[in-house]
Amino acid sequence: MKYNTCAIPPGERNAIARLFAAWRRLGGKTGDFMEVAEETGYSIPSRTLSDWHRRAREGVVVAAGHKNCGRRSALCEEQGMALAGHVLAENDKNKVVTVNDAITFAGDVLGVKVSSTTVTRVLHQNSITNRISKTCTSGSVLTRGERVNICFKWLKAMRNSGNIPSDPSLLGSIDFTFTRHTTFRLRTLAAKGG
Repeated sequence: MKYNTCAIPPGERNAIARLFAAWRRLGGKTGDFMEVAEETGYSIPSRTLSDWHRRAREGVVVAAGHKNCGRRSALCEEQGMALAGHVLAENDKNKVVTVNDAITFAGDVLGVKVSSTTVTRVLHQNSITNRISKTCTSGSVLTRGERVNICFKWLKAMRNSGNIPSDPSLLGSIDFTFTRHTTFRLRTLAAKGG
């Protein structure tokens, strides 16, 4: 077998890690502990033992079932639900919500500094996904009259500021183009399947 420590059951690995942590606290040397472990049938490399010791000191389970291993999550379950609720509330207001918006919310409101990976994982666990928006949000839709009004207000403001000559014959062209042929694809956080 390539890795002998893989054959050690998870419960025994955790017990060995706790014993080694106590051994080190009492001033015992790593080599002496490895000899004792070898005598009792456990051949553990010093690097593995050091890793187990570090995890035991951090309060992390050395080896456990799928759900209980690794570092504790930065966000508890309630905070994850609050983050998902924030995303859904912003969606209801027809606002685009990015992963950075969710990170900002976690930091400002929940008081937790998180990475984009953590935010994406927590939101995924709460049925929120980061996807490409198929349509524009209704907040970006303007009627023809509203667009014309914006153009006239802009022209009036530019003329009043002296940036546009008052004689129309000196004005060449103002061109506004709205096109759907773009490589920009809007990504937003939203409920799965919604």
